[in-house]
Amino acid sequence: MLSNFGPDSFEQYNAIFINEKEFLILVDQLWMDEERKELIREERDHTFFEERNKNEFKDLIEEGNQLNLNWKKIEFEDFLYRIRFQNGIKELKGEIYFKEGDEHFEIRVQAAFLSDEFHILELERLKTSTDLLEVEDTEEDMREIPAPEAIERDAVEESDIEEENN
Repeated sequence: MLSNFGPDSFEQYNAIFINEKEFLILVDQLWMDEERKELIREERDHTFFEERNKNEFKDLIEEGNQLNLNWKKIEFEDFLYRIRFQNGIKELKGEIYFKEGDEHFEIRVQAAFLSDEFHILELERLKTSTDLLEVEDTEEDMREIPAPEAIERDAVEESDIEEENN
């Protein structure tokens, strides 16, 4: 995916995103009533996806240019993600980490599973390592969900503390 970024590659960039046809299939799979599905469909006309992608692509390139980022020299570092099922859809939320020279960057991504692969729904703005140090992640859906054993262990530890206090 990182190789698809650059000032001359909108077609490649656009190809990694969900298109109108795929979106309509995805909406049909949602676990919700038909009335709500129809509202979702109506919010996005046939030009929505390409227009949104053009604007986001332009913004991403401009942000990179403002940061003196050379997209041709970026190096992938990591891709951290969580997958969950929501409203009948397998959803991925993650962060792509890469660097160019000594500067580190992050782009958050949200995707949905459709037809044996994930299709990108949204990319968030480019963040630098400085941005990442200044802003603590407080979004509830980005928190890690503890494993059941961790919950039980924490409950035991809390009860041990109560016994010690008595």
